[in-house]
Amino acid sequence: MKKVIFPMFIILFWIGTIAFLHLSLLEWINVTFLIGLISGLIATSVKIIHSGFLHLFMSGFKKLNMTMMPKSRSLQQVDEELESNEDIIQFKHNLSMMVYKVTLQFSILTISLSVIGLFVFYN
Repeated sequence: MKKVIFPMFIILFWIGTIAFLHLSLLEWINVTFLIGLISGLIATSVKIIHSGFLHLFMSGFKKLNMTMMPKSRSLQQVDEELESNEDIIQFKHNLSMMVYKVTLQFSILTISLSVIGLFVFYN
């Protein structure tokens, strides 16, 4: 039941946008496709960042930042404590996975609605 509520909410949202904004079918197809594409890019970006693929790149910029603007010892200690805190690490992991799942599901459903709208438009 829980897995059905979010997709139904998305479908009702997009049907409501047609009624509320008085969009033509072609305009609605374009808007849904672009928003689905953008949310797919966000989901992909979250997954790439979460996978650690850019860790070396980001750590290099962090080192560059440390040489340009050094931090005080107390601030460095706080940063080290935050990086080693398991609760915060788990919270970040859970939050990023939730954002990934929600944006990916939103993207798939929105692009699917756009394709269905194309079939309706050309038939």
